[in-house]
Formats: sequence, structure tokens, C-alpha cells
Amino acid sequence: MQQNKQLSIEQALALATEHLKAGRLPDAEKIYRAILQAQPAHALANHNLGLIAHRVGRNDVAVELFAKAVAASPATSAFHVNLGQAQRALGRLDDAIASYRRAIAINPNDAFAHSNLGHLLLAERRPAEAAPALLRGVELKPDDFEARLAYTQILLNDGRRDEALAQLETAAKYANRPNFNNATLGKIYARAGEPEKARTHLAAALKKDPADAEGCALVLAALGGAEAPERASDAYLKKLYAERAGEWERNVERDHNYRGMTLVETELRRLAPGRLRILDAGCGTGLVGKRVRDLAAELHGVDLSQPMLLQAQAAGAYDRLFEGDLIEFMRMNPASYDAIASAATLIHFGELGPVFQAASATLKPGGVFVFTLFPHADPAAFGVGSLRGFAEGGCYFHGKDYVAGRASAAGFEVLRMAEEVHEFTDGKPVTGLVVSLRHTV
Repeated sequence: MQQNKQLSIEQALALATEHLKAGRLPDAEKIYRAILQAQPAHALANHNLGLIAHRVGRNDVAVELFAKAVAASPATSAFHVNLGQAQRALGRLDDAIASYRRAIAINPNDAFAHSNLGHLLLAERRPAEAAPALLRGVELKPDDFEARLAYTQILLNDGRRDEALAQLETAAKYANRPNFNNATLGKIYARAGEPEKARTHLAAALKKDPADAEGCALVLAALGGAEAPERASDAYLKKLYAERAGEWERNVERDHNYRGMTLVETELRRLAPGRLRILDAGCGTGLVGKRVRDLAAELHGVDLSQPMLLQAQAAGAYDRLFEGDLIEFMRMNPASYDAIASAATLIHFGELGPVFQAASATLKPGGVFVFTLFPHADPAAFGVGSLRGFAEGGCYFHGKDYVAGRASAAGFEVLRMAEEVHEFTDGKPVTGLVVSLRHTV
């Protein structure tokens, strides 16, 4: 009887795994749950149910299920790797690093454990530790082009250009694969001073994805010969900030490398006559909102990124949060706010006219608009950021005269426009432009 029962579970596992591989997640989940009713500690059923939860973004559930799988089968390195993936998605980065290291201790030849550890250490700005992990990952799995490209970026940052180019040439051998990351390869070629190869791969990425979720159009414009879009694509900004959401505040608070929110807060405090109805336009995780909450009779936030908004909601500073395009939101809410705060958001817009017109519409007479930009060397122009992280990050530069002209056309007077340290990159200060406008219409 016990043997028949076990056979039945094996057959159920095989069927559930078939559903899982085919993407029929509800069918697979139903079978795995039935197995766990019979055997609650079944390692593979818990693990694979965790995979389903991870795929649909239920990472708190995934962590619990992966932990049960690890407890039932602690010597299976893949269980530790996937536990680390779910922990990272929740922002539990130290736990994720520990899970990857446990997987490597169990199986030193687990390529995914090495590469995932390397990716996370690199994101945590620990390149010296990331490099050997990524290198070991590609030694074990040469076609892991994502790990190879990440390792190449470390080589470039270390000034080891010849080694970096050799790694890029190896990565390019896999360019015919459907899931190959032409965008990242193109961006690294651009940084390495290989513009023609960069253009080839960036154009290939745009052909695969016309919505430009990788932000290739701005990099192509920075390389010359391509017209810059008026703003970074929504698809790219959603992807960029979904990736940053879990680690953004941790990195800011730990490294003290970002000051945009403090610049906006300081200026808004200088201008605020009393408690205001404030809109945080591009609120992100709520760094500005937490700092100006005491100035607000009512505080609203709007952002494209749902993962960022979830972080902002957890911060507890906002009365209401809205997911969507900030221009459309402002147009749909006329004469609604006394002040708009916007830190490091308008950097993703080239042409500022539509933003200023929408801000003019949503502000009450006499309302103020405080935001940050990156300054352009030509005071009368705007342009795509340089190939030193700005274009790759979907950023534009704006001249002071350009900003003043567009603001005046939208019914604003300039109260203040000053260059300040906006952030630090690799310990070096990056200049920003802090702008305060008053609505005069």
C-alpha cells in the first residue's frame, strides 16, 4: 500500500513538473498542493511550488516554501540558490548572499550559485568580491553571457580594456540566441570605445524590442548619428526601477551617495508658507515624501513603477499613491496642489515643455514646483547624457536658459536655479541643477 502511494506521488510529481515546464502554473500548483497535503515536508514539491510563487511575484510565500525544501533536503544546492533569489527579490540581501554561499559550499561547481552571488555582490557595490564569483560562473557555464557581461564591466572599471574586449568577443558568439542581451553588450562596447560594434548590437536590441525596455535609443543618440527621443521610454523606466526598488533605499542610506531628495526638501522648506497639499511627482520609494511629510496637509505620490510604489506605501508617509505617467496624472488633476516636489525624475525627460504645461495645470495659483536636473554645458540646449552612466541610465542634461524659457512659456517664474552636488558616483561628486518655480498664471 505504501509502495502504491509512493508511486502515485511520483506520477503526480512528473505530471506537475510537465505543467510547470509548459507554463501551466495553476495546474502545476494544484498538484503540488495535493502532494503536500499527503507529505507536508516533501522537498521537491515545496521547492517547485516556491518556483511558482517566485514567478508570479509572491516572494514572501516563495521564501517560506524554499526554506521548507532546504530543511527537507539541505544538501541540494539548487534549493539554496532559489531561496537566495526570492530573498533578494524581497530586499533581504544579506540573507541572499548567505544562501548563495551555502549553495557553493555544498556544490563548488554550481555555476548558477557563483553567477547569482556575483551579480548581487556587484549590485551591492562589492566588485572585488563579485569578480571571482562571476569568473567562476562563466568558467563552469561558458554560455552564461549575462555573467560574462557583468564580469566585463568590472574589467572595464579596473582599466583592463584588452581583457574586457576579449570577454565581449566571447559573449558576442552567443548573439544568435533568442534571449541574448544585445542591449547590454552594445552598452559595454560603447563604454569600451567601440562605437560601431555598439551601434550594431543596440540596433539589434531595438529591433527585438521596439518598446525599448533596455533604453537603447538614448545610448544610440549619445554615440551620434541617431535622433534622441523626447524622453526615456516608459518600458525602460519601469524595468530600471523595478530592478532598483528592493535595493534603492538600502544603498542610499548605507552609502550616503544620493542627495537629490535632500536638495528638494531644503528648497521646499524655504518656500513653504504653511502646511500644503503636495504632489511628489516620481515619488519612487518615498525618499522625498518621508522628508516633507510634516509640511503637508495632504501628500500624494505618483510613479510609473509599481515595485517602487510598494516601497513608498510601506514608508507610510503618503495619504494616497497613484501608479501612472506623471504628465497624464497632472493633466487629469487641475488646480489640485500647492506644491510639486520631484527629485531625479525630470532627468528622464528631454523636452520639458509638456512637463511644465502639465505642472502649470495641476498647481493652484502661486503654487511652487521644485525639482532636480543635470546641467548641460550649453545653457540654451538639452541633450542626452554622456556615456558615463547617464545615457545608459536614461538621463538627459538641461541648460539653464532652456529650462527658464520653457518654464516661462508654461506660466512660471524662476525663483532659484543653482548647481549643487546631486549625488556621488564612485566617490566623485556629480553636479545637479536644483530648480524652484512659482506658478504665476
